[in-house]
Amino acid sequence: GYSFINKQNNILQNVINSRLETINTKLLFKDSYLKRKCIILANGYYEWKRNLNSKSPYYISLPVNELICFAAIWRNENRDGNNIKACSIITKEANSNLSFIHDRMPFVLSVNDAMKYLEDTSNDFSSNNLINPIDNDLDSYEVSNFVNKPTNNSKNCITPLTIL
Repeated sequence: GYSFINKQNNILQNVINSRLETINTKLLFKDSYLKRKCIILANGYYEWKRNLNSKSPYYISLPVNELICFAAIWRNENRDGNNIKACSIITKEANSNLSFIHDRMPFVLSVNDAMKYLEDTSNDFSSNNLINPIDNDLDSYEVSNFVNKPTNNSKNCITPLTIL
């Protein structure tokens, strides 16, 4: 994600998401939004639903794990003397199908609309009638806490909890 020095405590902080609602006005994101758009390809993503004393992971994807595209931005950053490319996924308010899990979600585009997003030079692609998020087509289901460990990398990460 993007990094910046927090002026209140002088600590370097990372930001992995950028809000669609303020992306073209926040100083941290505005230049990238206008000049360095990118797409992150995925079959799905995880989100954790907060319960009283725990969190439950959910896997969110298109049916049969079709390819989805996250609208994102990128920039070059210097971290500890190394020049790296950092990116930030654009998020928006969750739709009614997913808001029971979390109040935010990635701005998800079809492959065709992802190309339009990359070519868009307006200051507000979300108002562009040619670009339609496909988030209403997303499915979600609860998965096991097996996904909470980054070294776990198998089909068990996306196996519905009801099957285990």
